[in-house]
Amino acid sequence: MSNLKVSIICACKDRNEPLYASIHSWLLKDEVHEVIVVDWSSKEPLNNLTKFDSRVKVIRVDGEKYFNMPEPLNLAASVATGDTVMTMAT
Repeated sequence: MSNLKVSIICACKDRNEPLYASIHSWLLKDEVHEVIVVDWSSKEPLNNLTKFDSRVKVIRVDGEKYFNMPEPLNLAASVATGDTVMTMAT
């Protein structure tokens, strides 16, 4: 058994369904310490993701017309607490 704590970070804008499927598979691994999702002004907020598992954290950013991948990923990385950070796409 590994003691490695992995933080998975991802950013999403209006890709709710693919994200739901991805998160379920990520959470199957014991090494996953947390999943940080930056919801970049999705039409339907992603706050319900926190109900899947206590390891899921959602950061909502409102008012963003355009999706610029580095900004939300940098935000997620700045709050990650794992030993290793993995960026995942949805």
